[in-house]
Amino acid sequence: SDLVARSADVVARARERFLRVFAQTGNVSQSCKTAGVGRATVYEWQEHDAEFAIGFRDASIRATEALEHEAWRRAKDGVAEPVFQHGKQIGVVQRYSDQLLMFLLRARAPEKYREKVDVSITPVIKAVAGFDPADVL
Repeated sequence: SDLVARSADVVARARERFLRVFAQTGNVSQSCKTAGVGRATVYEWQEHDAEFAIGFRDASIRATEALEHEAWRRAKDGVAEPVFQHGKQIGVVQRYSDQLLMFLLRARAPEKYREKVDVSITPVIKAVAGFDPADVL
């Protein structure tokens, strides 16, 4: 009974460690290594333990939110990059990421910022049927 209780405590601590690291990194392999468990164990916990499955989803959301926060910061506030001249740092320049800004805009308002694709059926008809629909209409 004491051995079973110790074993359950070890498993509980491993689960907590896994979820803590997974929330910070979003990386299952790194989280498994830190918690001292195999990937198969984590997937078994997900399948057979509803509480762990909920914790896993929550940790995954937190990891994604941390990445979104960093993307937002880099797009909006920028990153200070050192400027060198003749091997010496002479200052810094603030760099912003237009690409991250566009990704964030597309995620938040896809109907407004998605890439617009103009699809014309004419080239398809020409290729498949061998004639231009404009000649028929």
